[in-house]
Amino acid sequence: MQPALDGIVEAFYETIRGHPGTRRVLGSDEVVHRLRKTLRDWMTTFFLDARDDDYFRRRYRIGQIHVEIGLAQMYVFAAMNGIRDRLGHAALEQFPDRAGLER
Repeated sequence: MQPALDGIVEAFYETIRGHPGTRRVLGSDEVVHRLRKTLRDWMTTFFLDARDDDYFRRRYRIGQIHVEIGLAQMYVFAAMNGIRDRLGHAALEQFPDRAGLER
């Protein structure tokens, strides 16, 4: 999945930067650059890390930050759905013989 992650991050930030409310929350290009790295790391560790206490603590902290900045849950769910959808498409493209799904 590694080859697809940069494209997923780019598409994610292109989408959310198109909304006035998220532009206000995101702030500077420096913040967006850091958040892009965080999202890529989040996706990479989803596929590679053990599901231990540290793994869950890191993910919990991300959710906690979303709450602290006042990001409405509907935006988080919509964003995660977009990522899930893009990851699914990437998996089908990279592993077509293993999909086992009729499309």
